[in-house]
Amino acid sequence: MKTKQTASDKRTILVLGSNGFIGREFVKELLSIKRENDQFYFLNRTFPAQKIEGVHYFKGDFTHFDWTSLPSSPDIVIHFARNSSKRGRKWGRLLASFKGYFGNNRLLNYLSIQNKKCRVFYLSGSLMYGNHTEIVTEKTPLQPISFAKEYIHAEQPFLTNQLKNIDVTFVRVPWVLGFGSWFDAFYLKKIKTEQTVPIYGDGRNTMAFILNQDIAKCMVHLLDNPFQPVVNLAYDYYCTQAEFSQKIANKLHLPLTTIPIHSFERAIKEAFTSSIKLGSELKECDFILNNTSVEGKIDDFLGEIG
Repeated sequence: MKTKQTASDKRTILVLGSNGFIGREFVKELLSIKRENDQFYFLNRTFPAQKIEGVHYFKGDFTHFDWTSLPSSPDIVIHFARNSSKRGRKWGRLLASFKGYFGNNRLLNYLSIQNKKCRVFYLSGSLMYGNHTEIVTEKTPLQPISFAKEYIHAEQPFLTNQLKNIDVTFVRVPWVLGFGSWFDAFYLKKIKTEQTVPIYGDGRNTMAFILNQDIAKCMVHLLDNPFQPVVNLAYDYYCTQAEFSQKIANKLHLPLTTIPIHSFERAIKEAFTSSIKLGSELKECDFILNNTSVEGKIDDFLGEIG
């Protein structure tokens, strides 16, 4: 039997980047267990193909969006939106990141003048921690490498946030297994066009993983948990890039191809030559991340591309 909700139970939840490959999974999970009086605002650059009843949709880029146009200020902000650049390499990423910086500053300024407490959950990547042979946790200092060297600038307003009415949680994730992610760009494209599975460089770098569906489940679960400034989400499973590629090859019955890394730009080189064994000192999401065989989860995902 449902318990009666009080006024304090009512939540207005703003999701930025709700149409992205992780945002879509989060929205699906969020709406599957929504409370009766929850109110949802979804902001994205484009409207979804099919709108869901009871959801308020807003179209726009978060860097320029007029936050005062929202019917009411949010109690919770889920931030999946990113300013990224596919051109210009380092300088293109820097420009995109500084746009994100000013956009996030605008968002914080808007939230700061609302007469209510707000929690912000900001999705980030494990590249922020840098190259480590040991397991990194929430207490590991940031030492950004690869693409994170530029994109950390967009996070600065949240990293330095000292506003008393805003709590910011950084949710940091490793290599995400999902269609629309790095896996599409660096593996699936090669698999489809060349019928081979690539290994970038010598393949000795250690990788940690997570499915985008599990990110969504964990983040929905965290909405009702006590505040934590940083939460790392990853399976308790690590393997080298070469082992991961071999797993794909075995699943698809395809040969392996080694791709020299020297011809790539600095950010890609660092991504495929650095080891980041993402771990966590927190146990809140263990029942989601480690309740079944991690290798089984990866096999199930790889089976979808066969």
